[in-house]
Amino acid sequence: MSLDTAKHLKLSDVELKQTYLFYARCSVVDRVEIMGRHARLFHQLRSNNVDELTLAELSFIAQTKAIRSLMNDRDSVRRKNYGEMTLEEIEKLSEMKVRQFFDNNTELESVRSKLIQKWPLVVSLRTAPIKKGNKPLSFNKLALLLKKELHLEQLAPSTIHKLWHELESKNTQEDTQ
Repeated sequence: MSLDTAKHLKLSDVELKQTYLFYARCSVVDRVEIMGRHARLFHQLRSNNVDELTLAELSFIAQTKAIRSLMNDRDSVRRKNYGEMTLEEIEKLSEMKVRQFFDNNTELESVRSKLIQKWPLVVSLRTAPIKKGNKPLSFNKLALLLKKELHLEQLAPSTIHKLWHELESKNTQEDTQ
């Protein structure tokens, strides 16, 4: 990062890493909002700093500032209460909290859907005998294997356990009928 860029951003390396880690975790809706903010900031910066910085540096500064502004908005949403707010502020706050809730739930649903897509693999790993006394693979070990195989960082053994009992109980009921 050049000195001019650092002068405009006023962020440490740790804060810069946190900013782009936040961006990596953003949903598509948030990324579109960041792109809109980026465009506005870029044109402001370009009109103010015509000769000082290159277009790439201006774009990087605008992108970073847009992400930071969304991060600050999210932090302010977490800290606010409905106490002394107008109806418009309450509506905006509620909308942002709902969006955060759905962002968190879609991550869990994506883990579940990826697990269902690979369910034959899960069944074969779970039911395949291990050398030690023909016991099935535990859900903890199965979760560790699937985290590596499917690249799912948020996969928990309890998710596999719940899905196992949900799907395999249906299979055994269908077999008895």
